[in-house]
Amino acid sequence: MLRRFCPRLFFFWPIAEKLSTFPFFYFSFAPIATAPVVRMKLLFDEITSAVRHFTIADGPWLKGEECSLSATFTVCRRDPETVHLAGRLDGCCHWPCDRCGEQTSGRLHGEFVYLVTTRKEAAAAPENECRDEDAITLYLSEPIIDVGAILQEQALLAIPWKILCRADCKGICAGCGVVLNDDRCRCPPDSSHSPFSVLKKLTGNENNS
Repeated sequence: MLRRFCPRLFFFWPIAEKLSTFPFFYFSFAPIATAPVVRMKLLFDEITSAVRHFTIADGPWLKGEECSLSATFTVCRRDPETVHLAGRLDGCCHWPCDRCGEQTSGRLHGEFVYLVTTRKEAAAAPENECRDEDAITLYLSEPIIDVGAILQEQALLAIPWKILCRADCKGICAGCGVVLNDDRCRCPPDSSHSPFSVLKKLTGNENNS
């Protein structure tokens, strides 16, 4: 595998035509049947105090989704055992509406900050509160930062909890199945099969009495 160091970066991309996206780095690639996955790794020991900027265009971090995502991030040494990593994800995704199932599109955005350290994670005492710094600290089992895994996690976290084609989407009729945004309900007025139809009979008996 060919390598180029600045600091040393490893890219594995299974699609050969994507090589032109990153003219300053070398790749190894092989055809696979599944969606392409970018694995970008930084060697911890070769990161210096100088801030380095990186950009990845059209990264496939969301498998099975029609998304065009790009990422920018910086890395720099904070102390001998800690690296500061910060960046952002931006892009556009096409996916089905959670209510009506029609295809819709939306922007995806996320920002992240991590303190990546080779220190051993100390067990916190139960009475101690978690500091803000603890919540963004990543502990490495080996001196390699898997940036690809971090970006994939951030892409998943940036997905909205509910995806709607519009705020007032009416969804699908549970009876006839039409999309109520574009059509009227076609269900017949007969409600004899309703589980509450027995109440109508009771009401009728009361009137007769």
